[in-house]
Amino acid sequence: MSNELRDADKALLEELFSKTKRAAPKAPAPPKNPQDKLKISLDPTREQNVGIVLSYLKLPVSEIKEALLTLDDGKLSYDILGGLQSILPNAEEVRIVEPYLTEPPEVQARLSMAAQFFLMTATIPRIGNRIECWLVRNSFDLTQDQVLGELGPLNKAANALKNSDKWEKMLKLILRTGNFMNQGTRVGDCQGFRISDLEKLGNCRTTDNKSNLLQTLVGICLKTDRDLLDFTSEMAPVRQACVIDINETRQAITELNKSMTTLVRELNLREMEKKEAVKQGTQVMADAFSSKMGDFYNSKKDELQEMWDQLSNTEQTLKLLGEYYGENPADFQAADFFQNITSFCKQVETNKKQLAHEVYEGKDIP
Repeated sequence: MSNELRDADKALLEELFSKTKRAAPKAPAPPKNPQDKLKISLDPTREQNVGIVLSYLKLPVSEIKEALLTLDDGKLSYDILGGLQSILPNAEEVRIVEPYLTEPPEVQARLSMAAQFFLMTATIPRIGNRIECWLVRNSFDLTQDQVLGELGPLNKAANALKNSDKWEKMLKLILRTGNFMNQGTRVGDCQGFRISDLEKLGNCRTTDNKSNLLQTLVGICLKTDRDLLDFTSEMAPVRQACVIDINETRQAITELNKSMTTLVRELNLREMEKKEAVKQGTQVMADAFSSKMGDFYNSKKDELQEMWDQLSNTEQTLKLLGEYYGENPADFQAADFFQNITSFCKQVETNKKQLAHEVYEGKDIP
């Protein structure tokens, strides 16, 4: 009998007496799948959010790039452009993906959707400015309509307040009434009052606390000059203007002008790049930016200047309106001024209806 143990005997002994089983030899690791995604050091949350936006667009990154270069409104609407603008990479994110610019397409395709988008944006010079210019091209007419739609009512309101005879007579009646009630005091001979003081008429109660000064004035008008109360209908433009803040209108034009300035700068840079390429004997990336944006700017620059002129004229009109009514130029706000008048008109109409109802019921009015 041989002193050597057979392999079968060794296996039997290990099976029966060994407390730890010998590990089976590991299978060789499968070759790396060339389709596996590459992991790079982008912020995971940011990467996920960008991916969500891109998934919503349902456009491959290559098609987004093509649409950006051709300014294809059919593929990239105003809302989609706004979405792309919101996910543009910052300088650090561009730095992270830049090493992959020289990698072959099959390697770039293994990056996440967000990383592929960031990589694409790095191939289009000043892509943020390009999108801003495209957005202003698509929104110019809407902004223009909004601006002109606000300046018009403001001018109409100013004209109504300066040209309404009934409104002027009503203010004079209020002034005479106030001077009469305050005779013998230091405010008994006023030359005027602030429009914001009109709200005080309803707060001035009668001695029996059953009525107030505004209701009394409306009653006097109903007895002596009913047509005078029709001034409220002439203040319709004021009611429309009280919801308009000319400061916001100016801001809208300022933002529009800022984007148009960016557009001019981009057109100039594009032209310089073309000239430099000719000198160097190289080619500039072909796209439709210069032609389409140049045509747009040339067709709209005069309209932009017209908006500035109308804004300036309206601001001057409102300034003169405040001076006409003795308002303090330092704190005069047209929107508040118009709102005070609108509130007063509503109070007059409410009291007029109430007193007319009392007359109908046979009651005496003050």
